[in-house]
Amino acid sequence: MADWSLDDLEDAFQLRAMLEAHAAKRAASRITREQLKRLRLHNAQLKQAIDIPNPDVPKFLDHNRQFHAIIVAAAASERLASMLGQVTEQPVVLRTARQYDAENLRRSHHEHDELLIAFDNRDGEWAAAVMTGHIRRAFHAYAQAHSTDTEIRKSNLAA
Repeated sequence: MADWSLDDLEDAFQLRAMLEAHAAKRAASRITREQLKRLRLHNAQLKQAIDIPNPDVPKFLDHNRQFHAIIVAAAASERLASMLGQVTEQPVVLRTARQYDAENLRRSHHEHDELLIAFDNRDGEWAAAVMTGHIRRAFHAYAQAHSTDTEIRKSNLAA
């Protein structure tokens, strides 16, 4: 992945945004009360992980992964789950979260809150829009880190 161009990364994030938005849209009409309860639990745990002076990024990532997995499960499409598995690279997710400052971590949590409201209202269009923005924001955090790393590597080679 270190040799991926920014264009490759944007393509992967764009595919992920499209697929996760579709999953959120499907989930909005299929999600069960139990799945909503579990989403709320993971989002509360995620909030605990970031509401401390030094955010617990591994805990954030664990609950974030589980939150998104519940949405995919609620979408009830094995094909969609398989396709998402192919475009969601865990090292990318980890690196993205490591680039987040406290404000980005809070924004991610807030976006999860908004997804929960969309699911409560069974509004698939809203859920898809929130998910698209959520993944696009993650792309920009990753792209910024990727560009910085590329500049550092180039300056080290020139030295």
